[in-house]
Amino acid sequence: MLSCCLVQIYTLIQQAMSMVKAFPYVAEKPQIFDMLAAERGELSARELMQPAGLDNIEHNAKWQQIVQYLATVTADNLDLHVPIVIASS
Repeated sequence: MLSCCLVQIYTLIQQAMSMVKAFPYVAEKPQIFDMLAAERGELSARELMQPAGLDNIEHNAKWQQIVQYLATVTADNLDLHVPIVIASS
């Protein structure tokens, strides 16, 4: 049923009815996200929320570099766009 909901085969009414009729056995969103991540071989939400080992100044500096770079990408120079790759240290 979950995969049908995610690919939007069910209408909104069908989705609502499936949730109501499944009570009290409805999975919570974090459990659903963890299950979907495991199916796709991705990290769970808990693993993604772990600190990356950067302090706030380093983290903010990396985001500032990304913001500055993205400001230079326009529709006119989109063919010159280079994907963002940040080397791990």
